[in-house]
Amino acid sequence: MKTAVSVALLQLCLSAAVSGNGANETSLTAELGDVVLLPCYSVGNETPSVTIWVKDGQEVLRGGGSSPSRASAGRRVTVLRDGSLNISGVAPGDEGSYLCNSTLPGRDTFQARVLLQVTSGPDNVSTSIGPVTALPNGTLVALQGSTVFFNCSGSSYPSQQLTWAFRGASLSNGSLASTSGSWLDFRIEDIQPSSQGVYSCWVKNTVSHQTVTKSTQLLVYYVPDRYAECTSVVAQNLSEVQLNCSWFGVYPTPMLRWEDGYSDREEHVYGRERTESLLVTLDRFKLSNGQTLRCMAEHPALAPGKEKLCSFTFRVSDRHPECMWARAQDPSQLQFMCSWSGVYPPPKLHWKWGNNDVSEVTNNLTVSLNHSQLSNGQTVKCVAEHLLLEQGKEKSCSFTLKPPYPEGDPLATAVETRNVTLTCTEIMSFPPANTTWRKGIQQEEIVTGSKYVVSVEGADVKLTIINVSKDDEGVYFCRSENPLIVTELEVYLTVKASSANTGAIVGSFIAALIVIVSFVVAKLVYSSRHQICLGGGFGQTGERGDVINLVDSDDEQIFQDAVPQLPPLTNGRHTTLVQIHRIPSSDHEDTDTADTCPQQQEDTVETEEPADLVSF
Repeated sequence: MKTAVSVALLQLCLSAAVSGNGANETSLTAELGDVVLLPCYSVGNETPSVTIWVKDGQEVLRGGGSSPSRASAGRRVTVLRDGSLNISGVAPGDEGSYLCNSTLPGRDTFQARVLLQVTSGPDNVSTSIGPVTALPNGTLVALQGSTVFFNCSGSSYPSQQLTWAFRGASLSNGSLASTSGSWLDFRIEDIQPSSQGVYSCWVKNTVSHQTVTKSTQLLVYYVPDRYAECTSVVAQNLSEVQLNCSWFGVYPTPMLRWEDGYSDREEHVYGRERTESLLVTLDRFKLSNGQTLRCMAEHPALAPGKEKLCSFTFRVSDRHPECMWARAQDPSQLQFMCSWSGVYPPPKLHWKWGNNDVSEVTNNLTVSLNHSQLSNGQTVKCVAEHLLLEQGKEKSCSFTLKPPYPEGDPLATAVETRNVTLTCTEIMSFPPANTTWRKGIQQEEIVTGSKYVVSVEGADVKLTIINVSKDDEGVYFCRSENPLIVTELEVYLTVKASSANTGAIVGSFIAALIVIVSFVVAKLVYSSRHQICLGGGFGQTGERGDVINLVDSDDEQIFQDAVPQLPPLTNGRHTTLVQIHRIPSSDHEDTDTADTCPQQQEDTVETEEPADLVSF
């Protein structure tokens, strides 16, 4: 319990009135439970004989002089020898205006007024700030961009003043909000780092002027929503790779750590530092296909397991790179493009032709070559190297350049008033040639219109001439061009009149008719060959009594035996003996043929008269 004795103060401020004069009022404050002394006569050295204390018109206590009042058990109020009123354990009911009447030994009187104000507090002062994260040292942390609420409360008697104050690095130091109530709220929306500092809640008793202050330090952390950023740089000789992890725009500075993605052992941690950017260098022999390296970014505002991270997975593909080509805007140049995706880190690509080599560490490499750098049969090759590939195991793709060679019929014939189509085929060139049709010695390019139709069907480039006339007769050129050379196929078109066409049709019909008749006659002659030969063509032979051997093959052996002359018939005609021999179908039939020949010789028709023998 505190004791408030304000005698000295009252002696300076108290104005006494003697012999019935009025008295000035003096204010005095005391907290609940304190001991307070209300002075009465303090002007001279005389001791009042009687002192009476009156509160709000009612006598409280009298005493003084040689018989001061004594505080009995349970009584808190006493009058001392000098007339002062002593109150122990001030209670709210002790508050009020007191009047002191003192009678001096000379019968003079003295009056004094004292206004006693009873106060309490500030008590139960508390603050609340959120949403925030508390650090081990008690500092609060808010995230940038969030809305932070501030609350302060306390209790004082008879009244109080609440104030939120800020002290920081910015120029906005001072009072933020104030009220005379029992609590005070305010908030900061979209809080920024400039709002970090010390926030204080002041609770002041407006009567006793006693003040209680409660302060809290607030930090504003800015943690980006984005993850840490991982980049890599491969050495030109593919001996090592540099890995960089960065996480900028963070407060306070984060802790970055490079580690193996599948192991948290210390020997698999390649670097750890409190920084915004961490760079490590790894030898190629420490890497393997499918291995994952990750960068972990730790921050006080992030809960465990919520770290921001980025990672690399080292991989190389079994497939070869992809080679492509394209015509450049400059017609004298050709672009070659090499791409090898699905590998990490990027490979080192080479474009090689002749003694030239252009290389770069990238997933896509393009070179432009002009006509002077290209030749027939030349090979343009893309070679892909990777730090995960052993030397000699590089992947590649290539082009072999070939000139165009258009093919087609060099002569064409058309009939007037009809349509004719000239066809040109080009499949040999690389890069594929651009094929066009041109007319005349001046080689005017032909475009599709009412007279000409140029169409492309696969490798065939066709020129259709509508309603051909004599003016269309002449030379046409199928022109194929690629970056190597220009090659032309010359086609001469002859245009004939429609009457000549009629004669050709009639001639064709007659020729066809002759062929058919010849075929029919030959067929009839062949089917009646035995009758023609025996009955008509060989009549004279029969009269001489000759023997005819019918031989169908060069392999048949001719027998030279005597044949008797048959006697003449009654009509004067002779009969000729004819021997027919069988042709062997194969070598194994020779024996059968020999066996049957004697029998065939016996199978003769004999006449009455002997005949001369004739041998063939």
